[in-house]
Amino acid sequence: MGKQRSFLGHFLVPWGWAALGVALVLAIFLAIAAFGTQTVTRLTEEGADATALVTDKRRTQSRDSDGDTDTDYELWFSFTVDGKTQDHRREVSYSLYSKVSIGDSLPVRYWVQDPSVLEIEPGSAAFLARLGQIGAGIAGVIVLILARLGYVRAAAAVWMARHGVERQVTVTGHVDTNVQINNRPQFRATWTEANGRGGQTRLRRHEDLPAIGSQITILVDPEGRRDSLWKDDL
Repeated sequence: MGKQRSFLGHFLVPWGWAALGVALVLAIFLAIAAFGTQTVTRLTEEGADATALVTDKRRTQSRDSDGDTDTDYELWFSFTVDGKTQDHRREVSYSLYSKVSIGDSLPVRYWVQDPSVLEIEPGSAAFLARLGQIGAGIAGVIVLILARLGYVRAAAAVWMARHGVERQVTVTGHVDTNVQINNRPQFRATWTEANGRGGQTRLRRHEDLPAIGSQITILVDPEGRRDSLWKDDL
């Protein structure tokens, strides 16, 4: 067996890394929520109304990785602030896109300190803020769950490395977990202890598992409260 991993090493693989990945998504949702909230505040406290002229409208389609079609709707429009023409474009809902034509007028609310901060669909900034808040809430819960799984896993491994008692068992089978890491299927090897209690390795590629029928060393809890652990998983 090679060098045993630290608490952090056990925590990170795989749950800790997954938690960090979701934490990045959480940060993105928090940024979206902050941007939407800031826009709402600016338009409410320091906003002004104007009438915009629709100068162009475009619909673009693309395909995602699953082959599904995604359609975006954009409006080009202009309005005047202090004698200066402001030209902008925004992605809008299909509902608004389908109702307007080139040459139509639309109400727009903008921030007086920077007219590029604007809202052409009433409530869109508030919706963006709510979307970010909901997404951040969901991502936050997932981060906590994954972090707890990583902590429990790491704590169990460290405890077993210090207090576990070695036993020899025979590998009885390989189980396909239907999990893939880096597009590689993951498996577990299984065994049955002398007292009839079953055990299994952590996720590994099939070629990294001990052969069925081979003898391996496991660590067991002397008091029988914790699941046994293959020594090589440390």
